Amino acid sequence: MKKALTILSIMLMCQCTFAQSPNKIIQTTGLSFPHGFNAFEADNSIFFNAFHPEKGFQLFQLKGERLIQVSYFKQKLEKKEVAENLQGAQTSNYAWFNNQLYFFAKGKGVETGLYSYSFGKPKLVYECEAMSNGYLQSTMLSTQVVVPREEGKEYHHIIIDSRHKIVRYKLDFNTICTDLIISKRKNYAVLNGLLGELTISKQKVHFYPVNFKDNTLEHVRSLKIFKYGLLFVGYKDKSSVLGHIDRKNVLKTYIISEGTFDNFLVVEPKLSEEALSAYFMVHSNGQSTLLHFKRNTTPKKIKEFRERTEITSSTYISGQPLISCASQYSSNVFMLNSNSLEKVKLRRLTSIGNITQLNDELVFIATEETEPSLFALERSAPPMIANSSFDVFDFWKNGRIVGRVSAKSNRRMSTISYSIISGNKGDAFEINSVTGEIRIKNAYALKSNNLSTYKLGIQAKERLSGNSIGYVTLSVKKERPFTRENLRETLMFFPDFSRPQTLTTNNLPDGEVVLVYDVNFKMVDLLFVKNGAIVLPSYPPGIYVLNVRNKENLYQKIELQ
Repeated sequence: MKKALTILSIMLMCQCTFAQSPNKIIQTTGLSFPHGFNAFEADNSIFFNAFHPEKGFQLFQLKGERLIQVSYFKQKLEKKEVAENLQGAQTSNYAWFNNQLYFFAKGKGVETGLYSYSFGKPKLVYECEAMSNGYLQSTMLSTQVVVPREEGKEYHHIIIDSRHKIVRYKLDFNTICTDLIISKRKNYAVLNGLLGELTISKQKVHFYPVNFKDNTLEHVRSLKIFKYGLLFVGYKDKSSVLGHIDRKNVLKTYIISEGTFDNFLVVEPKLSEEALSAYFMVHSNGQSTLLHFKRNTTPKKIKEFRERTEITSSTYISGQPLISCASQYSSNVFMLNSNSLEKVKLRRLTSIGNITQLNDELVFIATEETEPSLFALERSAPPMIANSSFDVFDFWKNGRIVGRVSAKSNRRMSTISYSIISGNKGDAFEINSVTGEIRIKNAYALKSNNLSTYKLGIQAKERLSGNSIGYVTLSVKKERPFTRENLRETLMFFPDFSRPQTLTTNNLPDGEVVLVYDVNFKMVDLLFVKNGAIVLPSYPPGIYVLNVRNKENLYQKIELQ
């Protein structure tokens, strides 16, 4: 039985470096960001807190090219008071619910509490002095707050329904939960560092610690949800632990050898549990390490930073995760792609950080000539790679084509170059840097390696859009993909190869695989459609069979030139 080498799939996940072209300054004249640019994306716009020299800290909305002042917090300054630290109010804890923005506001002389904003001025919804980090949000919006009283403090759980009606529950524990999130229709929360489940009855709110035999964790935080579960960080026996509760309510923990967690846990928005992927930073001995976690695998190190570096914000543009990282000395933006990290470089700009996205543009804080401003950078779409599958048989020879990587750019004028960067044991393969065709370079190594699977790392470079990195998986199979019986199911063409010929086709796309057999149905070659034509090599004189698997009636229009 002959061996068959099959390229099962080409799964190329794009990693992009944004073009170093001029950047657009968003019109936020007079505004500054002493506490960073912590934006919230909602309603095709972004909301953020900024300092105005005359109005103090206010909440602003940037929608398209229009800048709207959302809040109108006022206060009077006393002598010797610093305006930057006192005027207006700081806003945080944003949520978009029932076509309204909800946020927490706090400042001197300002009514502190939970506000809502739709059109016009914001409205105080619930007066309180503090609230939980998150919300429980589905058909209702709920959170927990601290309410000041003359005799002390009260702790409330409040629920806001679609009609803006508020229901209040008085909590019987002496603090509020620090994190609130819904996963798998369950209300999860963190109370005094313990992960638990919240249940709400007509009488009260109950908190039940989540116990998984010996896996109870302490100091839990950074709850993040994905389609089928919950991801978080915590500590067990003074060890850093990444926790994952799957759809069957089973807890899996991954112990990080040393260090403490950063406050940021970046989860990729994948559609399936199998694709769960997250990034996080661990700090140890004044240094930091960025790690990448995939479901059922040990977190893998991506990059080490020589000084303590923290993730300050994250966003996604066309599914590509970006993070901003800051140390004591600098801040930068990075594109994340599986096990690699690419720094976003923009000329004339320094201290790039605190990112978000608005209408597929990257929005960020950066310094130009020592003055920090808000910038927008049009997304430079990375080249897209088409998934493909190929059949290659064991008549291996140097130069034989085994497949073709095809990258498509959104740019009209684009040059993409390809290279193999990993998985090429014994230099068995090579790739045409211009066409993306993968050929056999060392047939002896291909046979002597005796591998059942190859995983080639392919890098595609585009000058204006950056790099794409992916993997071509090649699997060795022993069974014959075709027999005399299933060959009869497709229409075949029998050319006479007594002289070199070229066949043309209007029905087959470029890159389509054409199988060549002799009259005894022995596999003799594999060809590819290129520029609407099939170039036939100089075979010995005889009758041959050309076949495209499961492509019935596609050869009816093939003619000899």
